[in-house]
Amino acid sequence: MKTEKRRSLNGGKPKRFSTDDLMRNLGRHLVEDFRTVCGDGYHKDWDVTNIPKLRGYQFPSRYGAPPWLFKMEAQLEAIYKRYRFETDLYSDEELEQLTVAKFQALQLRLAEHQWRPRTTIAHEVIRTARTIIRQILDGADLEGFSQHCRFSTRATVGSSARDAYIDHKLADPITGSPDHCRWFKHHLESHNYLRFTISECSPVGEPVMVQCESLSLVPVPKSFKSLRLIMPNTLIGSYYTYGLGKVFVDCLRDAGLDISKLQSVHKNLAREASDGKRKLATADLSSASESFLWCLVCALLPRKWVRAVRFGRLSSYTYGDATYHYCSFMAMGIGFTFPLQTLLFYAIVSAICKLTGTTGTVSVYGDDLIYPMRIHPYVEKVFTDLGFQLNNDKTFADTDFRESCGGDYFRGVDVRPFSPEGSHRNLSGRKYEAFVYQLMNGLQERWQPIVTGK
Repeated sequence: MKTEKRRSLNGGKPKRFSTDDLMRNLGRHLVEDFRTVCGDGYHKDWDVTNIPKLRGYQFPSRYGAPPWLFKMEAQLEAIYKRYRFETDLYSDEELEQLTVAKFQALQLRLAEHQWRPRTTIAHEVIRTARTIIRQILDGADLEGFSQHCRFSTRATVGSSARDAYIDHKLADPITGSPDHCRWFKHHLESHNYLRFTISECSPVGEPVMVQCESLSLVPVPKSFKSLRLIMPNTLIGSYYTYGLGKVFVDCLRDAGLDISKLQSVHKNLAREASDGKRKLATADLSSASESFLWCLVCALLPRKWVRAVRFGRLSSYTYGDATYHYCSFMAMGIGFTFPLQTLLFYAIVSAICKLTGTTGTVSVYGDDLIYPMRIHPYVEKVFTDLGFQLNNDKTFADTDFRESCGGDYFRGVDVRPFSPEGSHRNLSGRKYEAFVYQLMNGLQERWQPIVTGK
């Protein structure tokens, strides 16, 4: 009855609510709640109605504050970080231009870096890391990797994320590079069930393959100041690289780096490292996977593994009407990228420890690095020499704060804030209610409610 009345008062249409209004009220009430503890002057110039001022708001350093105040400051700084208002600092077009320009600048930097002579210390680190990698990969059944292959559950060339179901993908033309298509035809000869399944899904009763020479660069939402660029793989490419990635995952697990458990391991290590003794540093890299060059991968991996991973990639990308050479060796979205970068970064950091005679914990999960504080200056130097860039906003060595794999800790206390994702929408009914509950649940997960009374 209430729904019918609301519709009739609005000309038959359900009332819509702005998520921008809700988000502004959320920020306003957060400050008001924090002022009950910190006083009426706490962030008195906080203005959620002035977007340029809000985006440029400077938060004071909080590394000398108690953990409870540190978390409050972090919460205010994070509340709008991944949310975009209707009239935000950048328009959709400006945001895409900025993101693509940054990506192409990275490609140009990598193209220039690959011709630079390698420093002596970088050469010694690579030589030692190669030995570590060979030991980790020793005994792996590279020839039998195809038993682990499977099709991606995400978007691929010719199949959007919305239609990323296996029956849809196999009903459409099967995409792959020319080499991938030849490999897959041979692969089907010894996999009768797969060949039968594809024939059943195909509208013409047999596999139809379409060759691709490049991958498309696609921007997707990330934050108010940048987009995330992805390159959906071909269907065969996703199948091949997943199987190869699984071999890397198994080798890492046997070496003590179980990717399925490393996130929780890293959170515990980050918490322990934030105790003030500063025995471990936590580090993060900017554009980590994209910063691996062909020459570096060749120098680190044994030859047969180089051939295997090279076969799984395409060396060009398309944006707009133009096709460009892809200087990066691997990209996120390729099945072996995450475990391979985990392996390579682990070997590099471990090599630095070995060459400097440093003992202590070394753990790597993708580009989340944890290592003894003593080698931090060497990590900065060597990674720069190899063409990588430490993310200074997410690398911590000189304070009592540590962050890794979604765990933020300051002096042993969990200070991770809630950072809601999304962009402006006008929602009605249950969709708006779902958004409200999403915000409420996110805040309650990070902040224990205060119970008054008995």
